[in-house]
Amino acid sequence: MIEFFWIVGVLALIAGVFGGVVWLAERKVEAELKEEQQHESFRRLREAIEADARGRERLARGELLQDDGHRRD
Repeated sequence: MIEFFWIVGVLALIAGVFGGVVWLAERKVEAELKEEQQHESFRRLREAIEADARGRERLARGELLQDDGHRRD
């Protein structure tokens, strides 16, 4: 009977270690994904700000008011 409890104890220990490793791996993946999403968000924001600045410069130079071949009603 004692052997049974040893086996159950060892299996529980192995399951606990495995569960801890899986939990830590999930946390690491979530942190990496969050960081990647944050970098992507910052990149898009920077691109939008740069595009806005280019548009304002073109507007200031009058380029956007010139005839560019599009028909406007």
